[in-house]
Amino acid sequence: MPELLAIAFVVHLCLSPAPAAAAPGAAVVRGLTGQAVLVQGSEAAEPLPAGGTIPVGATIKTGPKSAVDVFLGGNVGTIRLTQNSVLTLSRLELSETVTGQVQEVQLTLAAGQFVGQGNQSGFGTTYQVKISNGVVAVGSGTFRIHAEGYLVLLSDALIFAHAQDNGEVKVHELKAPPPVYFSPLEGVRPAPKTLVEEVNGQWKARLRARKPEALPVLPAPAPSGAKPN
Repeated sequence: MPELLAIAFVVHLCLSPAPAAAAPGAAVVRGLTGQAVLVQGSEAAEPLPAGGTIPVGATIKTGPKSAVDVFLGGNVGTIRLTQNSVLTLSRLELSETVTGQVQEVQLTLAAGQFVGQGNQSGFGTTYQVKISNGVVAVGSGTFRIHAEGYLVLLSDALIFAHAQDNGEVKVHELKAPPPVYFSPLEGVRPAPKTLVEEVNGQWKARLRARKPEALPVLPAPAPSGAKPN
């Protein structure tokens, strides 16, 4: 399964400390332009307000000429969901360990794309994005992920477990700089200047913003002699 491969590679890249406590988180809408709605289970879609929260399991849908900035926590940073996109917050947990706070973030991008910037995935943090043909494991940096398996990386690192049409899974590692991109037909290639400018340009627009609410801060664990794995 692609999910299992991606998880294995994340564990390989950053060994996780044993968590002493975990709490479900909620993402925060940091900025919004145009139209976007929030869908929770079988409930009717509701308008997504700037400054509102997105609980685990909920789905964001953006309309034409719309964009949403979503704050996922200090270790992961902010993503910008672009127009005509569908994103589900599949998992968001915050844990206290002997080395500090870590996060586990799992997103499902069913349509469209988002750009990510400013994430500083720390020791033990897991950040995964499920798309139509595999799973992306995000390290840190600036990147863009499309639901159909097109990736752009401007800095740092991504790993993509690509489920191919023949049923095989091939793992691709993207590192930058220099900027690179991945397509299902071409694999990993140097990113042309126009593509780099396009991704950078998607961050230039100023969305209607509000200071993000803090994710829950857990009490420090009682000393137990636990050691990082």
